[in-house]
Amino acid sequence: APPPSVRVGGTAAALVVVDAALDKAACRRVAMSAHDGLVRAGVRVPATAFALATGVGTGAALDDLCTAAAHGVFACAEPVRG
Repeated sequence: APPPSVRVGGTAAALVVVDAALDKAACRRVAMSAHDGLVRAGVRVPATAFALATGVGTGAALDDLCTAAAHGVFACAEPVRG
């Protein structure tokens, strides 16, 4: 184990998969919203969020997908304390 004076950090990650046909820019917006959910949940370590689109599914509005990503990640995130 590292000495007490050395702080060991970690990384948090979120993956959001949506049933929609999104281009790269739209996936980036969903990922940014998911990252916002991590921040709102109090995750204090470096965090990264990814979004993947299946290319099929409902024609949900991008704003609705972003809102769902942020709320979903917030609800599932477990704050990292250190």
